[in-house]
Amino acid sequence: MNVYLAGLDEALGSVLLSLIARDNEDIPRAVEDAAAEQAIAHSAIPETTKQQLINARKGQGLFRSRVSAISPHCRVTGTADPRVLVASHIKPWSKSSDKERLDGNNGLLLAPHVDRLFDRFWISFGDDGQLLTAGPAVAILLRNWGIEPNLRSGPFTRRQSKYMTYHRGRLAEVTARGLWT
Repeated sequence: MNVYLAGLDEALGSVLLSLIARDNEDIPRAVEDAAAEQAIAHSAIPETTKQQLINARKGQGLFRSRVSAISPHCRVTGTADPRVLVASHIKPWSKSSDKERLDGNNGLLLAPHVDRLFDRFWISFGDDGQLLTAGPAVAILLRNWGIEPNLRSGPFTRRQSKYMTYHRGRLAEVTARGLWT
């Protein structure tokens, strides 16, 4: 029996996907990416915007693999399970050039709760890896999470330090404007 591109009901599809994923943990992410690309392709947005969004999704996979090659774990929690880590830009994607957007040195793998603080410039790092906070309330939050606010995660490379300088500047702005009190 030959069947090509036959439809499956959702329950059977989920069972097949879980069986396939046992041997390759990247399969669910690939299916999710393909579904997102299909949703973009069939949306009512202009064609040029669609292509930009699809290219950005593909670039995120490349960015993530480049970040992972430099440091495969969260600098704050030590978590190394890629299924739960976020590839976070140090210099935000919206402020980066095309080259910077895909540069693995412009990223860190972070646990989701740590990424949230980092992405909002409520925490940052010194070039020596010293954890920096936007104020005492952030330090209290970190302690509540079981994270030592004086953590030193190890030095950054020269290329990472260039991006961290930008990030620390934004942390200083947030701190000076009292955006975390």
